[in-house]
Amino acid sequence: MKKLFFLFSLTIALGVELKAQTPIGGVISTNTTLSLASSPYVVTSNILVTNGTTLTIDPGVEVRFLDSLYMQIDGTIRAIGTVQNPILFQLDPTGNFAWGGIRIMNAAVDYDSITGNGCIIAYANMTESASVPVNLLFSTSLIHCILSSPLLDHLDISCCSSGLFFDQSSAILSNSVIHDNTYLTVYVNPYYPPVLNQKVIIRNNNFYNNSFPNNLGSILIDLLGAAEVHGNCIDMNTADMIIRMRVNNIQITNNRISNNYGVAIGLMGGTDTTQVITGNDFTNNRIHFVFPSCVRYPIISGNNINSFMQKAVVCTTYYYPFLTDDCPTTSNSSFVYNMQGNHWGALTTPTQIAAAIQDFDDNFQNLIDIDYTNPLTTPAPNAAPSACNTIGLNCATLGASTTNTEREISIWPCPLFGSELHVSLPETDYYSYSIFSTDGRCVSQAELVNPANTFVINTDGLASGCYFITIAGRSGTLARKVFVISR
Repeated sequence: MKKLFFLFSLTIALGVELKAQTPIGGVISTNTTLSLASSPYVVTSNILVTNGTTLTIDPGVEVRFLDSLYMQIDGTIRAIGTVQNPILFQLDPTGNFAWGGIRIMNAAVDYDSITGNGCIIAYANMTESASVPVNLLFSTSLIHCILSSPLLDHLDISCCSSGLFFDQSSAILSNSVIHDNTYLTVYVNPYYPPVLNQKVIIRNNNFYNNSFPNNLGSILIDLLGAAEVHGNCIDMNTADMIIRMRVNNIQITNNRISNNYGVAIGLMGGTDTTQVITGNDFTNNRIHFVFPSCVRYPIISGNNINSFMQKAVVCTTYYYPFLTDDCPTTSNSSFVYNMQGNHWGALTTPTQIAAAIQDFDDNFQNLIDIDYTNPLTTPAPNAAPSACNTIGLNCATLGASTTNTEREISIWPCPLFGSELHVSLPETDYYSYSIFSTDGRCVSQAELVNPANTFVINTDGLASGCYFITIAGRSGTLARKVFVISR
């Protein structure tokens, strides 16, 4: 009896988990429920949920995958947690690399928004996943929808090095927080030919602190299929391009896109007015828009085009390293991009607006011009998120700590007595900084190409008060308050 008591006490002292684990894997061909009482479940071999079979996962259940293992749904998955008890999909603590994600196939039952039936993953946390091969034809990502359309709602996706792929899908990704990931791209691919009325919905999500270290040509949201991107907060990401529009029937509406290292929106394809960019708030991105030298007729109006690091708009024949889809091979004729009816922030005169635009008419040749006449005199009313949640995590398991810019880019002292604000960087690279007053005015900004690992910002001329400074580079973006006390 004493020996038993000693072992029990030692277990408690060492924090050893007493709860038994339930192994799971292989073919699931009868309706199955993963219950909280038997959690955590450890996936010991790839899971296949067969056609006509429903896998139900109860709130609070943990599903832990051994290295490279994945779950494939040919039937129905009903994984619905709660705010208090989310479902957790993650790498097993004994794993060394990452798990292979969830793959929802053509035979899976699509989500029906009227009845609520079909595949749904909601109120779930997903972490420590990477893209790994599934078979000779496909590779999977954290979630890979192939000819299927689930509802993905209220997810917390972090510390992953893989993406969300929607191939010929009308999936809904909504109300989710996608943060502190490396190499995570949301990719919409329609296959060919595209299905009529097919559209991926990306709505009311928060994308922040996602990074693509040393990955030239990185994209956060790559739209090669019809999509609606609405009401999202997209902040502090280091992708070279945040949204790439490559086909018709894409609507980018009422988003806040701010403090991103690269281009906010690149219009690389599509030809007609089914492309809509309206009601968005663009603030402190390196470049807000890149337009190619192809005749296109998007609707771009009612946006707040605020401060930027390099240019508000860039027109170019080729924006390296991004391909310009469906551009004619013959020489292009002169045409105009219509950007009337936008608010240009602190740029209040035609001269100021023109200086923020690099177009062919002004800078190179009479090929492309931006029509910014009739600007809005006050900010456009919109439903874009007013603020972004940017709480960082430690993702040391996958080496994704590069996304936690709080540890990589540091600013001191705070409060600042005097005029020298010191910045420490993780490496030598392209960086830029901007300083904003509390009323949103940019009071100082500069670009730094290959600086030393530390540099000093001279704040002479700034009155005492609170300011916001952003430092943006390939390794991350940091936004922080600085209190200046002038002497």
